[in-house]
Amino acid sequence: MVFPHRLELGQNTDAALAALPTQRGVFAIYGSTPEAEPYISHTANLRRRLQRLLGAEDGGTKRLNLRQRAVRLEYAATGSALESLLLLYRAHRDPRQRLKLRPPPLLRCAIENAYPRVYVTTRLSLKAAQHFYGPFASRVQAESYLESVLDLFLLRRCQPDLAPDPAFPGCIYSEMHKCLAPCFKGCSDDRYRIETEAVCAFLDSRGESLKQQYGDGRDAASAALDFERAAELHAKFERARAAAHLAPELARPVSQIHAVIVERSAADQDAEESVTLYLFTRMRFFGPVPFSTFGMRHGNEQSTSSSLFVQPVQLAPVPLDEPAELGRQTERTSVGTTLSLDQRLGSAVQTLLNSAEAASQASSAVAMDHLALLRRWFYRPESQRTGEIFFAASASEPDAQLSPAAFPLRRMLRGISRVVTGQSASQATALQSESLPAT
Repeated sequence: MVFPHRLELGQNTDAALAALPTQRGVFAIYGSTPEAEPYISHTANLRRRLQRLLGAEDGGTKRLNLRQRAVRLEYAATGSALESLLLLYRAHRDPRQRLKLRPPPLLRCAIENAYPRVYVTTRLSLKAAQHFYGPFASRVQAESYLESVLDLFLLRRCQPDLAPDPAFPGCIYSEMHKCLAPCFKGCSDDRYRIETEAVCAFLDSRGESLKQQYGDGRDAASAALDFERAAELHAKFERARAAAHLAPELARPVSQIHAVIVERSAADQDAEESVTLYLFTRMRFFGPVPFSTFGMRHGNEQSTSSSLFVQPVQLAPVPLDEPAELGRQTERTSVGTTLSLDQRLGSAVQTLLNSAEAASQASSAVAMDHLALLRRWFYRPESQRTGEIFFAASASEPDAQLSPAAFPLRRMLRGISRVVTGQSASQATALQSESLPAT
């Protein structure tokens, strides 16, 4: 079992339950029959929930009580909903059924087809993972984004495999000039291939490829005093930006999702002095790795300056009273050996990257499960948002070359400060916008 704490139930059950922590956690209750599946669940208060399940029976209530059937209890205190979710996934024999994990909607560019198309799917192929994009919160969101992207290009939208025939009359999209019409050879194969590459580049760059193309053309036309052409390209630029804006931050090539998640820690009673880091890469979770914030002065998000009140800093150690020469020597030694916050965070991220590098490639089923877990955490309701996620700056960087320098360490330190102080990123942004002078 993945739960670290174990408790044999017997005559001292009530005293043992009273000593349980009152924080969030997950637990498993085992019966006397070895082959029976344990009762596994999570709770926001371990002591209160387990006292209800394993406390003295009350004949006047219909609440579930397992005191007469339970012989052993295993539990783990957690600091966040993500930690509880990952522990439950590892503990259940059938986590997909128990946790009700639904395959997340993805966009797939069927590049292996003679005439590729993009469509919404919930099936992942590891061989073509670089051509899957997502995950999305819902199928409706994925279809809405796909429709807005296809409106910018001339890629086909029909489903069957094509056998081009010049006698074929075409469809409504070819009549509206929204498709290159490869079904009746309305274009050459090379022209359709170029259009396919443009669509894939848009999805890979989250719209930046087309925005840069239209933006550069607009600026060149404006410099040449061709204002009509500049206005036309500006309208196309706005359409491309509106389509790209429909994609959530998480929607990107699934094989290139490299992100570090910062969540609250459950280490003993010092949760306010530490956080937990998780890494999502190679389509699965790795971690957790603890990161201590002891001695860290947290930034003031309400300040609009670039001073130390904005960026978290590490408090310098104060030496004890000692001779001046010895004190200077101790100071030089401590300065030479003490790691900065950036270095400590980089070391923690490197630990996660090392564990990812040593792990084997996940199967398509496991990858879809972890994408479903990531989707459930990322698209959770606003009232449940506690942690923060930080993506690698270079999403196209291979896994083998991924390093801590690819992650925004300074922004991550500010995020760690917000997680520790209980302030969300949206609240910090709102406070900063309120403090800015009106223009």
